[in-house]
Amino acid sequence: MSRSDNGQRLAAQLVYNQDGTLSGITNTHLDTLSNKRGRPLKHKTNQDAGSMSLGDDGEIIVAFERNHRIWRYLPEKTGPMPIKPPTELASMPSNEGIEALTLLNDGSLLAISEGDIGGNEAVAWVSDTSGWSVMTFNLSGGFEVLGAASLPSGDVPVLKRRFTV
Repeated sequence: MSRSDNGQRLAAQLVYNQDGTLSGITNTHLDTLSNKRGRPLKHKTNQDAGSMSLGDDGEIIVAFERNHRIWRYLPEKTGPMPIKPPTELASMPSNEGIEALTLLNDGSLLAISEGDIGGNEAVAWVSDTSGWSVMTFNLSGGFEVLGAASLPSGDVPVLKRRFTV
C-alpha cells in the first residue's frame, strides 16, 4: 500500500523470488482517495496525504497535510470516517503536518510531524481512548521524519531524510 501527495493510493502484492529477495509487484490497483461524500478529493490542499497506516480489519488510516486531518477508510465504504486529530495539529504549518503514522501493537496510533519545531525536535503524539498524548521526537543533523512502521516485536523504526545543497 502506498499513497501520494496528490490524493492517490496504490495497492499491490509484493512478489519475492526463491531466496526471499523482492523481485516485483503484482495485482496492482491505483485509485483516488475520496472525501466524506465518497467523491474523489480535489485540489492539492485536500489531497496531500502525508502518511498512511493499515489499521484493524483492512481499514486504511490517512493523515493529510495542508488541510490537516486524519481519516479512516473502512473496507466496502465509499467515504472515510474522521478521527479527531491532536489539538496541536491545527497550529502546524501547512506542509509540515503528520509525516509518519503507524498503528502500534496495542491498537493506539503513533503520529510524528515532519518539521522541526525548534531545538532539533518534531512534535509526536500517541492516541488512546481519551485522545492524544503529546511528546517530542528528537531530530539531529538536519534530518526530518519521513515515515514509521510498527514491527511485530513492538519496535518502531522511524525513517528520516535530509536535504543538502
